[in-house]
Amino acid sequence: MSASSIFGTGGRREAHRPVRLSMQALPLIVANSGRIAIQLALIPVLARIISPEAFGLVALAMPIIVFTSILAEAGLVTGLVRSHVSETAESTAFWFTAAVGVICAVAVCLIAGPTGWVARQIALPGILWALAPALFLTCLTIVPSARLQRTGNFGAFATGEMLSSLAGAAVALWSALHGWGAWSLVSQQLTLAGIRLVANIGLSRFFPRLVFDYGLLKPVLHLSTPLLGANLLAYLSRSLDNLLIGLCIGPKPLGFYATAYQVVQIPEYALGASVRTTALPAIARAASDRGAAADIYVNALRTMSLVATPVVIGCSLQADALVRLVLGPAWAPAAPLVAILAPLGLVHSYFQLNTAVLLGFGEARTQLRMSILTSVCGLVGIVAGFGWGPRGVALGYALGTLFAAGPYSLSVLRVLGASWRRLIGGVGRAWAAGAAMAVVLSAWDQHAGLHAQLLLGLPEAVLIGGGAYLVALLFLEQLRPTHRPRRPRPARLALGA
Repeated sequence: MSASSIFGTGGRREAHRPVRLSMQALPLIVANSGRIAIQLALIPVLARIISPEAFGLVALAMPIIVFTSILAEAGLVTGLVRSHVSETAESTAFWFTAAVGVICAVAVCLIAGPTGWVARQIALPGILWALAPALFLTCLTIVPSARLQRTGNFGAFATGEMLSSLAGAAVALWSALHGWGAWSLVSQQLTLAGIRLVANIGLSRFFPRLVFDYGLLKPVLHLSTPLLGANLLAYLSRSLDNLLIGLCIGPKPLGFYATAYQVVQIPEYALGASVRTTALPAIARAASDRGAAADIYVNALRTMSLVATPVVIGCSLQADALVRLVLGPAWAPAAPLVAILAPLGLVHSYFQLNTAVLLGFGEARTQLRMSILTSVCGLVGIVAGFGWGPRGVALGYALGTLFAAGPYSLSVLRVLGASWRRLIGGVGRAWAAGAAMAVVLSAWDQHAGLHAQLLLGLPEAVLIGGGAYLVALLFLEQLRPTHRPRRPRPARLALGA
């Protein structure tokens, strides 16, 4: 769906017309769901070929790479999406990000040796050196990716994501089968970054010119720079657990923890990131009409809740059977971590949408404050639970994140001028149906006994839990009050007419 179809003819939103993002976000949701499906199909194969230590070693290196890429990106994607920039400004931004990418890649190479020494992992510096080019390639993707998002060409954006995911999965599988171990995961990241860059440049038709005008870039940086601190803090709070476990406990426990954490990312990447990408430009255009922006927010909230709620509940309650089926018995220690972390997938999806609202209204400072709050709460929870090992870290992080969700949502409602009733209206049915699903699944587990722990019990759990969720949704739909529109009264004829 194009921007004009959402906001009316000529880009003007029609009065009293509800704004929906479901069709516009559909290509991204399908593409991200496809990426998750590819990863879920790949992980069981790799888990039976590559050891948990190898997974943990790469998981220890990736936070450094991603943190540095966020630093290099400097919030430019959001600034470019929200700004009306010329081709000269885009070319300037491209060369700027290229230079920053080179600097950050060199910095990663320089700290690789000391990081390996601190972690007592001889192979870690080599992995960081190999991943440094992926950081540079990611920086080169910023401008063409922002162009696709700004112009609403989400189908092309989704195509690039799918192509890169397929290529990365193929390379990882081939290299793992040839005994590359941890290096197969490194080759996957390099392929992902390279194919994503080529696809985004080709699909956006962005070909940088040899020009550089910093004056044109300054307004974009003015919009994006305040987001840098928020993005860095948010990622730090979500990667400190990996770093602490990897540095202080070891790569094998980190392998279990990092694999469990991927469950959290399923709804966040498939739904939250897709909705944020499409909602940000839409909310920015509707910022002058808080009612229309609130419609966007509530509709997106409802869509995410209806789809993601049964997924996170099912993953949490059936974690042991799920891990044994997908990863194999050797990965059984990851099951309790999946059960603890799975509900955060829904919470993080909400956070993605909250970010889109605040940035769409130009509330970068509010977003920074909320990022600081969520980061501090997450960090406090991680540190508090560290003494109890990976499970304590997971539980502390989950509780800290949930604590921050209330103030974060309140700040969004304040910006939209909406009430808590509208927020509950967006999530209430899905949450109530999810509670019914949890009760039915728990009762089934108690009745089935040992049979529920067998792999044959997992399909039954999916059918029973999914059926309970759908039945509860239909029941709640019947309870909704129906408001029939009043028919206009016929106008009275004037006397003597």
